[in-house]
Amino acid sequence: GHRMVTRSIIVRNLIAIVIVSHLVLWGGATADLLSTRLAIRHGATEANPFVGNGVKEQAIVIYSMTAASEALSIACARDGHPKLAKIFRYATGGVHFGAAGWNLKVWSSLR
Repeated sequence: GHRMVTRSIIVRNLIAIVIVSHLVLWGGATADLLSTRLAIRHGATEANPFVGNGVKEQAIVIYSMTAASEALSIACARDGHPKLAKIFRYATGGVHFGAAGWNLKVWSSLR
């Protein structure tokens, strides 16, 4: 009856929230990488000494950091801390989107 419908809606909403946090995490990483490449193609240089200017190095660093955050969030979720897991994903995705915003600002100043 009513309890089953309510539980079904709650489960669907929770699944959607988890999916969104993964989209923010990996979408942010991709936005960071693509915007970095765009700025570099227009004359910028990578400011982070750990990253370098090559696409392979940038992809490795960006996606490794993202994968580490994902692994940490999975460990948190398995240990009974799903909210903390989402916080890690949103925070890392937010850092990447922030970097992407900066990269686009640099790119627009070079055009």
